[in-house]
Amino acid sequence: MPRRGFFVMSIGFLTIMLSPASPGATDIRTGIMFAGLIIVGLGFWWYRHDSKVYSAKIAEENKKADAEYILDHDPHAKPTKEAVTAKEKKVIKK
Repeated sequence: MPRRGFFVMSIGFLTIMLSPASPGATDIRTGIMFAGLIIVGLGFWWYRHDSKVYSAKIAEENKKADAEYILDHDPHAKPTKEAVTAKEKKVIKK
């Protein structure tokens, strides 16, 4: 589960919370606030990127598991290049 982006976003939100000069003050230090916004944006980008990579990895694992299940349970199934494991390659060579 991708969590790196959440941690970076939390640091960005803390930075934004520290941008007022003092508690109850209305003057905001804009440099610190914009730095916090950039950090939050970076964290959001990392979260979205890691989520896509994680989803693609899970989809690939499910695809391989489905192909192996079909090979094990369907006597008429022919193995594809992606579905052939190292063990099956040895059996085919013999």
